[in-house]
Amino acid sequence: MFMINKKSAASLGWRLFALSWIPFIGIFSYVFYPIEEWLPPVSIYCLVISMCLMISGIVLIVVSLSAGANDNRRIHQTGEPGQATIVSVEDSGTRINDHFVLNVGVRIAPAFGPAFETVCSQVIPIYHMAQIQKNNTVNVRYLKDTQEAVIDFE
Repeated sequence: MFMINKKSAASLGWRLFALSWIPFIGIFSYVFYPIEEWLPPVSIYCLVISMCLMISGIVLIVVSLSAGANDNRRIHQTGEPGQATIVSVEDSGTRINDHFVLNVGVRIAPAFGPAFETVCSQVIPIYHMAQIQKNNTVNVRYLKDTQEAVIDFE
């Protein structure tokens, strides 16, 4: 099964989107051609290249957002329940339906095995914001093998 690395997909998407502006400048090459010609071939090529890069970048960015949601759903469904202590809280700068997407650092101490720290990047509903404070204990679901976790508000 093909698994998408959401960070590399997002990074590549933003780079393609940024690079799309370079050929976009070439669209304005028509100023160097006679007025009789509608649009020179160079402008058309630049337009096609720019649009391809821009659309590819946007698709990769959307795919990376979707992959993150799918990962959290998979962890929530198949992960083991446990307790975690919040060690850090950072705003990711993203809002989804007026809810914050936070990067919450947690320390999980499983019943069997060593404790580990991980970062839960997920949408935090506004009515659960009071629970997300440093040194608070929260319920989590985690995968032992990959040490991925999500905060469980249910």
